[in-house]
Amino acid sequence: MQNHAMRVAACAAALILSAPSAAQDEPTEVATTLAPVEVTGERDDEPPYLAEEASTATKTGTPILETPASVSVITAEALRDRGALTLQDALRYSAGIMSDAYGLDNRTDSAILRGTEFQSVVDGMRDQFNYYNTTRPDVYAFERIEILRGPASVLYGQGPSAGIVALVSKRPRAEAAHELIAEYGRFDRRRINVDSTGPIDGDGEWRYRTVGVLQRSDSQVDYAFYDREMLSPSLSWVPTDRFTWTLLTHYQRDDSRNAISFLPHSGTLLDNPNGRIPVSRFTSEPDFDRFEATRHAASSFIDWQIADTWSLHQSLRFAVNDNPYYTLYPDVFSNPQDPFLDDTRRTVARFVYAELRDQRDWTADHRAVARFATGAVAHQLLVGVDHAYSRFTRRSGSAYLDAPFDLFDPAYGTPVEMPELSDPFTTRARYTGVYAQNQMRIGNWIALGGLRHDRSGVEPQGGEEARENETTGRAGLMYETDFGLAPYLSYATSFQPNTDVDPDSGEVFDPLAGKQIEIGLKYQPDGGDTLLTLTWFDLTEENRVFYDLASFVPSVSDVDSRGVEFEGITRLGDLDLTASYTYIDIAKRRQYFAVQPRHLASLWATYDWRGLKIGAGTRYLGSTTDDGGTLRLPAVLLFDAMLAYDVERWRVAVNATNIEDQTYVTSCLARGDCFYGNRGNVVGSVGYRF
Repeated sequence: MQNHAMRVAACAAALILSAPSAAQDEPTEVATTLAPVEVTGERDDEPPYLAEEASTATKTGTPILETPASVSVITAEALRDRGALTLQDALRYSAGIMSDAYGLDNRTDSAILRGTEFQSVVDGMRDQFNYYNTTRPDVYAFERIEILRGPASVLYGQGPSAGIVALVSKRPRAEAAHELIAEYGRFDRRRINVDSTGPIDGDGEWRYRTVGVLQRSDSQVDYAFYDREMLSPSLSWVPTDRFTWTLLTHYQRDDSRNAISFLPHSGTLLDNPNGRIPVSRFTSEPDFDRFEATRHAASSFIDWQIADTWSLHQSLRFAVNDNPYYTLYPDVFSNPQDPFLDDTRRTVARFVYAELRDQRDWTADHRAVARFATGAVAHQLLVGVDHAYSRFTRRSGSAYLDAPFDLFDPAYGTPVEMPELSDPFTTRARYTGVYAQNQMRIGNWIALGGLRHDRSGVEPQGGEEARENETTGRAGLMYETDFGLAPYLSYATSFQPNTDVDPDSGEVFDPLAGKQIEIGLKYQPDGGDTLLTLTWFDLTEENRVFYDLASFVPSVSDVDSRGVEFEGITRLGDLDLTASYTYIDIAKRRQYFAVQPRHLASLWATYDWRGLKIGAGTRYLGSTTDDGGTLRLPAVLLFDAMLAYDVERWRVAVNATNIEDQTYVTSCLARGDCFYGNRGNVVGSVGYRF
C-alpha cells in the first residue's frame, strides 16, 4: 500500500508540474466528473432515460433532485433508441432547445438554447473557441450528454449566458465489453461503429477503451457527401480505489462538401413563379467545394481521494484543429427582396469564398473538493483554478462570380478560380480563472453559492492585447420535502468578451454580460422512476452585438429572454416516457430574434416487451419570424419512430426521423437567406456484443 501511495503521489506531482504556466501557451475552461471512470451517474435499476446525478452543474456529481438549477441528462440508452446521428439530433427532445436552428449544416451543430448560443464542453473543458474550426462531435464517442441551462461562468469562465451542453466521453471500464455495429440508411449512409473496453492485467489495475467510427455518406443535398474517420483510444491506471488516472486521445477527420445552401426567400418560404427550390439544391461547384475538419487531441484526467475529507482533480487537454473551407454561395444579400438576375426569377450570381484555418488550444483545470460538517451544516466545498490558451491562424479570400446560376435547373462546371488569400493572421487568447463554490445542507434546506474572478486577454496580430477582468457569481436555495418535491430559486451571472469594434469610438465593445433569475420545481417521488422539472426563467444579456441589416455596421443591444420550461421522464411498467414543453418570449431593441419559436414541445415513448422495443416520438416547432420581424415561418409537427429487437448478443434496429418526409423551413434571416429542415431519414443497424 505504501508503494502504491508513493507511485500515486509521484505521478500526480509530475502531472501537476507539467501543466502549462501562465508564461507559456496557457489553457482554458474546466471540469469533469468527480467520481472515477466507473461512475456514469445512472442506477442499474433506473429507467433507461433517467439519470440520478449530473456533474456539469456543480462539478461534484450532485443528484439532479438536489441541484438548484435546471439540469437534464441524455443517457446512452436515449441516444441509441432515438437513433441520434449528430448532436443536433440528440438535443431534439430536450426542453428549451431549438436543435435544428439552421437545418442541415455539415460545418457545425446549430442549436439554440433559451433563445441564444450555448457553450460546448467536452469532459468538463471548453471545446470550441471559434466557429467552424473543429470537427462536429460524434455522439457514439460519448457516454452521455448533460445540459445546464442559464449562465455558467462561475464554473466554466467566459461564455454565453444560455448555458452549457456537456459531452462526457466513453472511458475504460473494469468489466470487458465489446460492440460492433453496422449501419445503412437513406442517402447511401454506410457506417461501422466499434467500442471495446476492459482490463489489461489480471488485477484490473490497467484498463483500456477504444472507440472507432468509419462513415461514408451522401446527404439530402446533391453532391454534398459527409465522410468521417474517428478513433478514440484511452487508458486508465487504477492502482487503488482512491486514485484514477486516464489518458484519452482523439483523432477525427470529417471530409465533406457544403450542405448548407443559403437559398433566397422566394422559392423557399415565399412563392416563386417557378415553384419551390428543391431541398436537394447544391449551390456551389462540385469540383471546387470542400469542407474538411481534422482534429488531434490528447487529454489527461486525474481523480485522487487523498483523505476522507479531501479529493483532488485535474483535467488537461491539448488539441490541434485544421480546417480548409472552399465554397460558393448565392448572392441573396445585395437585394434580399429581389436577388434574381432575370425577370423569370430563376438565376442568381454567386460569391466565391475560401479560408484556411489552423487552431491550437491548451485547456487545464485544477480543483479540490472537501466534504465536511460544521455543526448541523454539511458542506461540499469546491475550489479551483483553470487556464486556457488558444492560437487561431486564418487566411481568407472572396470574389464575386457574376455568371448566372439557375436555382431551378442548375448547370455545374463553371470555371472557378481560387480567390487571392490574405496573409496569415493570428489571434492569441488567454484566460485564467479562480473560483470557489460551497454546497451546504441543513436538514431539508440546500444552499449553493459560488464566486469566480477571470482575467482574459485577446491579442490580434500586430495589435495590442485587449484585457478584461470580470467577477461572476451564482446562488441557489432549495427545499427538499420528504415526499420528493423540491422547489428552488437561483441567480447566476456570466460574461463573454466581445471582439467587435465600435465604429464610433474605435474600441472593442464591452463584454457581453448575462444575468438570470430562475424559479423551479422538481418532483421525484421516493427517488424513483419519475423526475419532473418545471422552470420559470428571466434571462438578460447586455452588450450583445448586432449588425445593421442594410449597412452591416455593428452596434450593441440588450436582450431579454423569459420563459417557462417543463421536462418529464417516467416509467410506467414496460413503457418509458419523456416529454418537454417550452415557452419563450424574447425581446430586443430595434430587431426581432430569428430562429427561436415561442412554443416548442416534444413527446417520446418506448415500449419494451421481451426484448422487442417499439418507440415513437413527435416534435412541435412553433411559428417564428425572421430577425426583421416581417417574414412569418409556419409551425411544423414532425414524427419519429424506432423498432428494435434484442436477442442474446444481437441487436437489430430501424430508426426513422421525419417519417412523413415533410419539407419545411427552419429559419430565415432578413439579410436574404432561408434554411430547409432535415428531410425524412431511415437508418437500419445490426449490432453484436461480445
